[in-house]
Amino acid sequence: MWFKPQDLVEALEVRGPPHPDPVPAARCVSAGGHPPANISWSLPLNWQVNTSQAPGPLPGTDTVTSLLLVVPSSEVDLKNVTCVVDHAGFPAPHLLPVTLSVHYAPEVSILGYDDNWYIGRSEVTLNCDIRSNPEPTGYEWSTTGGPLPSFVVSQGHQIFIPAVNESVNTTFFCNATNAIGTGHAALTVLVRGKEFPG
Repeated sequence: MWFKPQDLVEALEVRGPPHPDPVPAARCVSAGGHPPANISWSLPLNWQVNTSQAPGPLPGTDTVTSLLLVVPSSEVDLKNVTCVVDHAGFPAPHLLPVTLSVHYAPEVSILGYDDNWYIGRSEVTLNCDIRSNPEPTGYEWSTTGGPLPSFVVSQGHQIFIPAVNESVNTTFFCNATNAIGTGHAALTVLVRGKEFPG
């Protein structure tokens, strides 16, 4: 006699500093089945799965639990995976999709420089482009010489330069911080004497 199991899948939010060891990122449970269900995942081959079996809520039934283990990184965050539950009582396997949530420190780059900043050019901007989970809580801009020049306007992840002059001929740094850590990026600006023809 078959007992059809009750299935569920949930993401387990991965928090804390990065480390090289796999940790649970999702749980798939097939509860109260007879015979026990078979659980698999649609995922890259190098990820790990830890599956266990325990007595179900009714005599003669079993509950199968499968943990998806990942090494925390930005590549894993927001990845869509599917838990596949196969049981003799199902006409077809149950497909249970879930989106992973992995916290990681900001990954930073600086955008906006087109290699054509020249003396007298007006209204240029640099953007601190950030990928992170959770969202950044703070930004800090600086240059090789220390703080930004007084005429540069800093607006969070963006800086605005009304007019290019020799003092902009420097390396700009952007630091972004969230609850996990801080990410850094650097961009060197070469100020030309005149506009580069293009």
